[in-house]
Amino acid sequence: MNAPRTQIRECWRVLAEQAQEKGLAIQGEINQIRQRMSGLEASRERLSNMYNDYMNPNFGLQGVTQGMQETHDARQFATQLLSLLDRVNQDLAQAQRVLIAAQERRIKAEQERLKMQALMEQDMSAVARYQQKREQALLDATGLMQFNLGANP
Repeated sequence: MNAPRTQIRECWRVLAEQAQEKGLAIQGEINQIRQRMSGLEASRERLSNMYNDYMNPNFGLQGVTQGMQETHDARQFATQLLSLLDRVNQDLAQAQRVLIAAQERRIKAEQERLKMQALMEQDMSAVARYQQKREQALLDATGLMQFNLGANP
């Protein structure tokens, strides 16, 4: 068994603070990822609206009688819009995966912080118990000495 400690170890406090800082840094990453996802969702919405407007028979590709070249160009533009929309969807899926991974890292960092906090509290409790036992032993020794001195006048 380990020898009792008379003072609290600072390492647990430092490790708990480091784990908390790591958790805060990861939370900052999560916030940035969410902002990026919001931007991507807005882009997806704009591209989707643009494609729908372009393909609307009253306004876009279907609304005007066109020559072969114009029809080809219009279809190519519609294909490019769909390609961009697909790319934004892929970026959103990737950002979602990165977000999930960051959230898992944040959970692990929080678990680590809680573990360090518990170890720090255990150490503080062990030191307090040791000091209490030591004080009790001193009181017992003092009481015994006074008893012995009182018994032998």
